Amino acid sequence: MRRLVYIWFRAFSGFRHRVTRRFTPAGRFVLAGIVASALFGLDTTKTTAYQAFTCLVTLVAAGFAWNIFFRVDLTALRVLPRFGSAGQTLSYRIRVTNSGDKQLQGLFLLENLPDPRPSFAEYSAAGSGIKPESRRWRQLIEMNQLAVADRQPMPALMPKSEVDVSTGFVPLRRGRIEFESLSVGRADLFGLINAYVTVPVKQHVLILPKRYALPDVKLPGNRAYQQGGVALSTSVADSEEFLSLREYRPGDPPRRIHWKSWAKTGKPIIKEYQDEFFVRHALILDTFMEGGSGEVFEEAISIAASFACTVQTQESLLDLLFVGTEAFCETIGRGQGQIEHFLEVLACVRPCYDKAFSVLHRHVVSRRSVISGCVCVLLAWDKHRSDFIHNLHVLGLRPIVIVVTDPERSNVPALGNVQEKPGWLNLLETGKIEEGLAKL
Repeated sequence: MRRLVYIWFRAFSGFRHRVTRRFTPAGRFVLAGIVASALFGLDTTKTTAYQAFTCLVTLVAAGFAWNIFFRVDLTALRVLPRFGSAGQTLSYRIRVTNSGDKQLQGLFLLENLPDPRPSFAEYSAAGSGIKPESRRWRQLIEMNQLAVADRQPMPALMPKSEVDVSTGFVPLRRGRIEFESLSVGRADLFGLINAYVTVPVKQHVLILPKRYALPDVKLPGNRAYQQGGVALSTSVADSEEFLSLREYRPGDPPRRIHWKSWAKTGKPIIKEYQDEFFVRHALILDTFMEGGSGEVFEEAISIAASFACTVQTQESLLDLLFVGTEAFCETIGRGQGQIEHFLEVLACVRPCYDKAFSVLHRHVVSRRSVISGCVCVLLAWDKHRSDFIHNLHVLGLRPIVIVVTDPERSNVPALGNVQEKPGWLNLLETGKIEEGLAKL
């Protein structure tokens, strides 16, 4: 039954997209007139609505006939920036070359963006907590639809010449936008039907998460011993940072002997290493939606990106911990990694449906020995998350906890379990995130 519902939603969404793309606003008005006149003109002896039906159908047929022979010989190339940001206009140029022998005018460009319709696996994995089914479908469409591009008029293009068309759009969400092709379009003589020629142009651009302004937040935590020092603080090896050479002392391990110095001096020389202590914070991101709101998830990503851009990491490290297909840890600070890479990772994070929250719990606890303090960005407040935060307190970490809520969704009632909201727990509502962050 679920597969049949999915097929219906997918087919209806595709049909609506094709109608919107093929018919101009005037053409859609004519379509509505055709349907209305067909209904009212069934009995030709009592009404003359059938005459309007015939006239409107003739206009549409003439529009399709006008566009049958629409052909252009064009090539195109986008001049894209490296990154864009969600909610901010992405401006770029499209260099169009007319390789044909005819002058082209009255054309427009339209980006062919990726199909936002979810696969059946995504539809099934989203769970049945969102009802009715149409709401779940709309939510998945919203999560997959990174941008909506309007058509861009082209100036007249002479034969064997090229022109730069300035265009742009506002990305709706973070992620990697894959441009498969461009469509060059033209409306028919009556302005009802659009005809298109597809120009293959495969390119992509990465849209970074939306960021909010944060106050001067003092993160909790003291200096902790980092095995291997700064240079190896993100490595799994147990090497340490080299400090100096010294003479051999009884009990020194043979693996620390510096053989070249021994050869020069004639006596054993030992490599000495430095133990380092510095602050290392964890930015813990909850990716377990469990049928929750896509808007809540996107706001959680934006909050994490805001902390990543605001936290001072000249003298500390910041680890991003989250669970996707596996448990991930990305590190910046003290020369380890760049904020751009950090944001690139956040731009590609997807919800996790097939794992339990305990996976993130274990992942964080396993790194307890090197973490000084942490910021937790959660999608809800329930027993699993409450136990997780309680465990962090028991381990001596003083987390700043942010729970993103949507009053219209299902993750708010569980917050009633908090009888007296402690100071470390911050509840931020969607639509009021910036105001809530300003109060941290």
